[in-house]
Amino acid sequence: GEVGRKEAKILATLKHKNIVNIIGSGGDVKNTVIITEYAPGGSLAERMVRKYDWEKAMTIILQVAAGLDFAHKNNIVHGNLRPSNILFAAGDEIRVCDFGLPAHYDAPGKKNWYAPPEHKSSKLGDIYSLGVILHQLVTGRTPQFDPMDKLMLDDVKMYLPEAVAQMMDKLLAQRVVNRYKSCEELIADWEIYLKDRDKKPVVAPALEARRPFWQTIPTWGWMAIGGGTVATIVIILALSGLFSSR
Repeated sequence: GEVGRKEAKILATLKHKNIVNIIGSGGDVKNTVIITEYAPGGSLAERMVRKYDWEKAMTIILQVAAGLDFAHKNNIVHGNLRPSNILFAAGDEIRVCDFGLPAHYDAPGKKNWYAPPEHKSSKLGDIYSLGVILHQLVTGRTPQFDPMDKLMLDDVKMYLPEAVAQMMDKLLAQRVVNRYKSCEELIADWEIYLKDRDKKPVVAPALEARRPFWQTIPTWGWMAIGGGTVATIVIILALSGLFSSR
């Protein structure tokens, strides 16, 4: 029916690089037809046969977040975000599709792992779904929570930066009050993480110049000096013994 047609008409006039380009839409009370650009790279669902490196996963998620943020700011809720409606255009650029459409991918009675715990279609619900996808990409499984509703990440914490684990935890917060309020907040946290990661301590040239000469000699240099000294002493003693015997 008319479900999703309103969102399609709005997005047809509001273009974003991470939302599938909608060429047109129409229909009647029984059917809706949406014509979109072709995404030759297929869907993310088709590529999830193995776990992703967390940095590669974040590259995908941040593009989805940018598309969602644009839609949310134009009062459009996706309502059914999942890997099958995240597409790859030419050059593997992400395109999100199927805004406002009902869940029509699952068999009747099958659990929707991407639905938020509050079971309500909303911007915060989209953010939770985004967290489930990130979790699946990195861990290869759906999220699990302890009795206190704390996200369990013990199996990936060894190689997942703490800041990224905190982002995932905030995306998947069971209580909406603890969840990201917008995709823009997630993108901002990622940019802060990148800035902190790229900071490196630099030794001031002036301080380097004040160091005594002997402190600048590397370990192998001291070993060479010591070895040469020992060899010189041995030669002198040998020569001394030779002359004394004559």
